[in-house]
Amino acid sequence: MKIQNNTVPAILFDLMVGGFDGELVENVDPEKPFEFLFGHGNLLPAFEAELLGLEAGDGFAFILQSDEAYGSYDGELIHKFDKASFFDENGIVPTDVAVDNFIPMKDEAGNTLNGKVISITDNIIEMDFNHPLADIDLFFKGEVVRVRAATQNEIDNGDVEIHEHTMWDDAGTEMPACNANE
Repeated sequence: MKIQNNTVPAILFDLMVGGFDGELVENVDPEKPFEFLFGHGNLLPAFEAELLGLEAGDGFAFILQSDEAYGSYDGELIHKFDKASFFDENGIVPTDVAVDNFIPMKDEAGNTLNGKVISITDNIIEMDFNHPLADIDLFFKGEVVRVRAATQNEIDNGDVEIHEHTMWDDAGTEMPACNANE
């Protein structure tokens, strides 16, 4: 089966920056391949485009330019906050609010954004809300381990159902056998 919309690929990959032999940023454990619902906007569109049409056993190596990945660094995503807004019930800033730590914050619409603490002064905490890989080209290499048709529930929910006993037997174009919801 080829990777296409409404399939669930399982892939292994290494993500590097600075070239295919550059710094390793992420690698997928062969014991736990990365599974995702293809074609539902869960991953970077350019990443999915590179995998379209591949099937089990196919290898891949591609580069996502920064503008196809996490975009350009934006200085307007640096924000300063009154230190008092971080105080706990005892009037103390929690220890996890420290330089170089990522802290989840909510915007006005209630969306969670992760910001990196870049400085702390007596009165101000400055945070950077750019993605850590902004302005960086991403180098991927890996292989497709398996591909199966997505279940109707996965399609309806827009994400993969993860449970330990999903059957990955070669079902061809048939839905995979799974008794997780019985």
